[in-house]
Amino acid sequence: MLAVVLATSHAHRIHTMLLEVRPSNTGAIALYQAAGFAEIGRRKGYYPALGSKREDALVLRRSWPAESAANEGTEGRA
Repeated sequence: MLAVVLATSHAHRIHTMLLEVRPSNTGAIALYQAAGFAEIGRRKGYYPALGSKREDALVLRRSWPAESAANEGTEGRA
């Protein structure tokens, strides 16, 4: 599903994607980092947690140059 979202963003010339993820969700963090996302911030107490506690959210971003998004899907075509 992530690959579809990334491909669709390229097709629509979206140059930056942001997402939030719980720091405890190490599997998702690894997936997003492998897809080129990098941590750019933290939102304190963003998610509800067990009891009356809260969990932070990591803010991740992936950006592409405008030219990359504009040329996506045209490689190899004559």
